[in-house]
Amino acid sequence: MERKLGVGKGTTEEKGLFWGKIVMGVALVASVGFGMSQESFVIECYNKDLYACRHINAQTIAKLQKRCLERGDDKACFIAGKALREQKKYKEALEFSKKACEEGRGGGCVSLAGLYYYGKGVKFDYRKALSLYKKACDLGYGLGCTNMGYMYGKGRWVRRNLKKTFALYKRACELGDELGCNNLGHLYYNGIGVKKDIKKGGALFKKACKMGSRVGCSNWKRVRFFVK
Repeated sequence: MERKLGVGKGTTEEKGLFWGKIVMGVALVASVGFGMSQESFVIECYNKDLYACRHINAQTIAKLQKRCLERGDDKACFIAGKALREQKKYKEALEFSKKACEEGRGGGCVSLAGLYYYGKGVKFDYRKALSLYKKACDLGYGLGCTNMGYMYGKGRWVRRNLKKTFALYKRACELGDELGCNNLGHLYYNGIGVKKDIKKGGALFKKACKMGSRVGCSNWKRVRFFVK
């Protein structure tokens, strides 16, 4: 599920589990003083590059964890947990993500959900993963809403419910999650669970692109000449 999914009519919906472009990546890394190579790894780790996640060093992870817990930076929580997971430090990933989530950090809840979703360091538990995405969403971390929406939209270990998918993508977009905006655009553009509106779909792809979503930019390039 950690990949782009081609789903009809030339546009793409994307699973947000551990993914999404980090628009403010430069600001984040500059504020905690990473070296240039680590800066790139942090940004690309958040942007689907597992190789980058595996090469974030212990010092950088510690800085991300500190920023997460002391300053409430959800993206820092998310990247730190993801890096630990991809480096197969499952016990550390579990302990850190659980602590961050318990302290109300949505990014920590999404990171923790990923461990349960894939059974990394814990027993597979999709209900637990879903509940953690919900907690992240309720805390105002849009990626949690996006992941819930994706699960309901695809019927992944839950009953398919496009009304919930629409509502969750809409909420995610309102919370500033670029992936949620892209996926909401996909629903409108293709008339999935909502009345088809290619102009609205195109506008959402454009918005997602401006927010930093690569799949949003890809979709916008595909449809821009048809939605003017």
